[in-house]
Amino acid sequence: MVSLMDRIDRMTHTVELNFPVFYWTVSGSAQVVTRTGAGGADGVRRVGAGRGIWVDQGVGVRVDRAPDAGVVGFRCRDTDVLPFRVDGTVSGGVVAEQWRDGLVEQFASSLGYLRGTGPSTTTPAGIARPPLPTSAGARAAAKLLLDDPTSTGTVASLANAVHLSPATLNRRFRSETSLSVGQWRARARIASATALLRGSGMTLETAAHRVGLSSGSALARLFRETMGTTAARLRSSEALGCAESPASGAGSQRSTWPRTNRMHVLIWVYRGSARVSAGGGNLELVEGDLAWLPAGIPNVVHMGNDSLVLPVGARVGRAQHGGGPVRLCAEGLNADTLLGASAQEYDPLFARQTALVDGLFYTYLASGSDGDVQDSRLMTRLLETFRRDPSSGRTVEEWAEHLGCSRSELTGALAGDGAGAFRQWRTSMRMGIARQLLSAGVPVDGVAQHLGYSCTSSFSHVFARHHGVPPSRYRGYV
Repeated sequence: MVSLMDRIDRMTHTVELNFPVFYWTVSGSAQVVTRTGAGGADGVRRVGAGRGIWVDQGVGVRVDRAPDAGVVGFRCRDTDVLPFRVDGTVSGGVVAEQWRDGLVEQFASSLGYLRGTGPSTTTPAGIARPPLPTSAGARAAAKLLLDDPTSTGTVASLANAVHLSPATLNRRFRSETSLSVGQWRARARIASATALLRGSGMTLETAAHRVGLSSGSALARLFRETMGTTAARLRSSEALGCAESPASGAGSQRSTWPRTNRMHVLIWVYRGSARVSAGGGNLELVEGDLAWLPAGIPNVVHMGNDSLVLPVGARVGRAQHGGGPVRLCAEGLNADTLLGASAQEYDPLFARQTALVDGLFYTYLASGSDGDVQDSRLMTRLLETFRRDPSSGRTVEEWAEHLGCSRSELTGALAGDGAGAFRQWRTSMRMGIARQLLSAGVPVDGVAQHLGYSCTSSFSHVFARHHGVPPSRYRGYV
């Protein structure tokens, strides 16, 4: 008999997408399992080094990395430029080496920490169509538009066809895709026209009529207004036999948003140079350098021309470093290894901690007091054990005995981690696990049972007190 624990563990590794994603294997290999529709058969694809895969919204997906593989994934926007044409619900293809910097830029942009990252000015050679709405009526309307791109029907007629009012249809499109019906149709037309124009020799006029526009000039105007580029650029890049890769930020100076992190954050100069300011300290970094930004200290990272700094991971723990950034030796760590670690720690669907960042964190703590390292290792053991069985009702004394330490050592480690009393820490951990399970589609009653609550209402009460909304409403936000 399959236990509830086993069932939930499997479910947390398969996620139904609320947005399109792109995965690219830098080194090693990955296996991507996809499922379309309730009860649909699994599709399994091996994505080797130098290849990528695009998966559309609404598809269930699981990504299994081979040991030591470097696999970069990011949430796709409709303006993102990809190395190959995408259509249907799942598309794969080759990622040439010249795309590397551009895709790393898109990964960085998806994390939202860069200030002043402008829209891409590249040719839309692999434009994905806009994401499908998630509600039944709005999704049906979107499919009507895709099935008949030449239709010139109004929003009112489209709404009538799916038994909704025009206002309701527009509201659902905006909330579920961030686009109005008209904007969504324009983006869909651009994606369809791009596919028609690439490599076909089709005229702009013919492509325009195929996607429901009156003339070639109307299509040219739509390209310019929607994508900030022209159909002529698409033609010129196609004539060279390849798509134009995304810009890598050449000639631009950027910075991170000023912030105070709740965790210690490891950063890496992927390209170029950077100046790090944290608390009262400043640090000049060059390409390949690593540095820790201490928790609780205001910081900002300024990047030089054509430079990019990536976060590699973040950890909790007590450290005394005078409030300034701390440089680490990166000897023996190559770019693929660090990029793979960053991508796994900040994966849009399956983020998890890596042994590499754990080791670098202990190196960072080792420059402080011995107690910092001891407390951090104790917290790591507690976290790993608790995550395996979050329903455990052990008291703090029983946990101390289980971990082979004294009660005062355990409570001291909790205090140093900023977690407060043990019961507060346990509730906070359970709520974090609850958010992950709810986002993965696990039913509320299954989450409650997995976390050890006596009934669903008890879990819902604690969740609402912690988040301000009950779990049933929270699921609608993710």
